[in-house]
Amino acid sequence: MSPIQAPANALDRSIASALVSLDDLSLCEPQVLILLATGADLLPERLDAPKTLKLSELEGCPAGWAGTTLVAGSIGALRVWVLEDCGMEESSRDGSAGWESAWPCWLAGRAGAKFLLHTSAGASVDPDLTSGSIAVLTDHINLSGTTPLCGLATSQLGPMFPDLSQLHDTALGAVAKGSARKAGTELTGVVAACTLGPALETKAEREFAKRSGCDITVQALQAPLLAAAHAGLRACALVAIVEQPGDRLDLVRLLQGAERAAPVLEDIIVAMAPDLVALSAELEEIL
Repeated sequence: MSPIQAPANALDRSIASALVSLDDLSLCEPQVLILLATGADLLPERLDAPKTLKLSELEGCPAGWAGTTLVAGSIGALRVWVLEDCGMEESSRDGSAGWESAWPCWLAGRAGAKFLLHTSAGASVDPDLTSGSIAVLTDHINLSGTTPLCGLATSQLGPMFPDLSQLHDTALGAVAKGSARKAGTELTGVVAACTLGPALETKAEREFAKRSGCDITVQALQAPLLAAAHAGLRACALVAIVEQPGDRLDLVRLLQGAERAAPVLEDIIVAMAPDLVALSAELEEIL
């Protein structure tokens, strides 16, 4: 695990304290952080030699993540950390720091992770992209008006202005598409509008997203993506399309759609493991 020299701000101090706590535990060093905002809830049960840790046991863990359980283990030879993405959208409005909303990205990055795999549910603004399909992000537009990077100018965990142009890694996207085919489904590459919940978007907002060049809308996705860019993680975001243009907005139906997509998302992630091992090894050689 990479040490942090003389932590300069609250995020750096928090991660430094958590890394000290991790040194006393026997968790694997992750190659991939898997954040589950929706679907794939049973993925931890498919890990080899899983070990669980309440994040509250880590010194410096933000209160919003204290009730979350980290599951560390492996998928074949791939070492992973799996967490529910609790989507702390209120963090920047309740007196907490914005970085707290995506804190595990920095923790995993310092612990050795190279990649972020993120699963979520989204709404299509493209009539050709129907409910029940799975998409992989090729890019995103942050329409949420929020960022977890405010106040991190002095952070040693990443650059002041992280480059987002390479965040949605093309190699990861290709691996996801190939793995999806092995799992019996096709992934569509999309641009996502990251929006701010917890309300569902208006018709005008979705039309605006469409005119902006987006194919889908996803709530609260900007935080882990921007944190991943700052932490040096290459990202692959998988989105279950649970609503299409013209559908009547119904939260219960949306949740049911996400549950139906869960087994497919799990199969895709498991099928990606061998290629992610190879990509991780290539990165190690480069670095």
